[in-house]
Amino acid sequence: AADHGLSLGIADGVGEWEWRFGINARAFADELMNGCQDHLKDKTDMELDPTRGLGPSQHALQALQNGFRATRSFGSSTGLVAVLNRSGRLGIANLGDSALLLLRRKEVDPMSGFRCLARTREQQHAFNCPYQLSLLPQEQDFPALLEEGKEKLVRAMERRPDNKHDCPYDADLFDLHVQEGDLLVLGTDGVFDNLYVEEICELAGAAVGPLEADACHITEAAQIAQAVAKAAFHRSLDRTAKSPFSEHARQAGLYHTGGKMDDITCVCAWILSASQQS
Repeated sequence: AADHGLSLGIADGVGEWEWRFGINARAFADELMNGCQDHLKDKTDMELDPTRGLGPSQHALQALQNGFRATRSFGSSTGLVAVLNRSGRLGIANLGDSALLLLRRKEVDPMSGFRCLARTREQQHAFNCPYQLSLLPQEQDFPALLEEGKEKLVRAMERRPDNKHDCPYDADLFDLHVQEGDLLVLGTDGVFDNLYVEEICELAGAAVGPLEADACHITEAAQIAQAVAKAAFHRSLDRTAKSPFSEHARQAGLYHTGGKMDDITCVCAWILSASQQS
């Protein structure tokens, strides 16, 4: 999240780097998001104005591109970046199987629930094989890796010298209109493989938003994110529950029951007026 409150991002590092090759799976994802943040932190509202150049989704794509260029650690990760301008346009660049939900109250009433106005599309080459940004070792890196005892990684790279990589340009772009009181929910596949959108709307419905209370009584977005993440975690441990992942597995001709154990990350944010932000 950028300090100016106009951008958010989420990434999901590929755990196989850790358990198979002994490489920190989080480092690449952290560098990717830090690079995105560095690109956006100095952007002024005027620069994000679509009448003066790029629209918000193009800014989000630029951030993803620059974040990728900033990576130095070997690894792979999905990536989602969202950028908001003061005109109420939210631009999103999404590569992989993380997702963003735009939720809005059914009525301006604290007792009414949320409905989902928009959801980004997950990108997968095949079932459970999402698009990913990757920084892979090159031949000149092999001697140093062998000295570090990373023989398995070197052998894997030698067997697949012409790997085709996904790149930031492969990201799906979305432009959405938002308004004060809307709630953004960003989550990795660990969230959306275990919880249905309707369940997330129900969890968010217990929150007090900016249109229902003065600023000191608004439910912190971080509290909503924690509730969603905890619910997803508990579902992931349930071996008999119905879950989105089990349904998708069945559609792919596979058998799976219950939730899916996975890394779970959720970020939420309220859309506020400039006066409330200050």
